Amino acid sequence: MNDATPPDSAAPLPSPRSADPAVSNPNTAYTFRDRWADYKILVKPSITRMVVITTAIGFALAVRSGFDWTWLMLVGTLVGTAMSCMAASVYNQAYEHRTDALMPRTAKRPLAAKRLPMGEALALGTSLMLAGQAALCMIGTPLASA
Repeated sequence: MNDATPPDSAAPLPSPRSADPAVSNPNTAYTFRDRWADYKILVKPSITRMVVITTAIGFALAVRSGFDWTWLMLVGTLVGTAMSCMAASVYNQAYEHRTDALMPRTAKRPLAAKRLPMGEALALGTSLMLAGQAALCMIGTPLASA
């Protein structure tokens, strides 16, 4: 009897919750929660939050100096800015995935660790970019989308 088993071509992706995602247990299932966690790492919510707060402060200063505004314009500007910022974070990680894989601090990122396919990340980044620019142009201020 042969104890050798053929390699599984549909092996699950490593889990980001493992001790070292770059070298995790191949028997660990890659769940929806894991994928969501990887998306969250890609869009960098803490950086996005800082950019949105800065945008809100700039909007408030513009209003204080006589800028004619509406609540819808404010929301469109903040949402569009957030989506554009998240898209930039995704594109940055896609661009730098090879060098990220070489550095211990960044090697566990989803694209560097090859937990997410590049095409999926680029589709996410493109969707966020287009939606963000549309929100800025059509709901916020067109000048902000330029």
